[in-house]
Amino acid sequence: MARILVYEPSPWFLPELQRQYGGENVSMTAGNERQRHVASQAERAGPPHETTACVVVDLRRRPERCVELVEELRHRHPEARLILIGDERLAPLEWVLRELGVAHLETNPVRGVDLKRWIDPILQCQSRPRDLSMPVQKSH
Repeated sequence: MARILVYEPSPWFLPELQRQYGGENVSMTAGNERQRHVASQAERAGPPHETTACVVVDLRRRPERCVELVEELRHRHPEARLILIGDERLAPLEWVLRELGVAHLETNPVRGVDLKRWIDPILQCQSRPRDLSMPVQKSH
């Protein structure tokens, strides 16, 4: 089972993702700055077979924290893909954020269906086993 973590100042994206992924084998955890301690405990308490596939962060209220928060999340969830939701104030930092490991940065209004469209490929990659073997080339 893959896990999606959603950090937002007030619940909007989490309930929307729960609606979008209803019945699928995806767990979701919420955490905002006031709940960060609770969220980190929930992350550690999650079943060991759960992998954090994606972290969604709403930075529209505090874009000045984006670099610090991305570095912290990359450290805590190195396997996860990061999706940042912000506004035009983040646009000049796009390449810096991508260099730090952000998979998707959105500075336009986001609908739940858009967010699901960005997350689906991440979950599909998580669910497929990785074939690390190289094909054997036959010599003629």
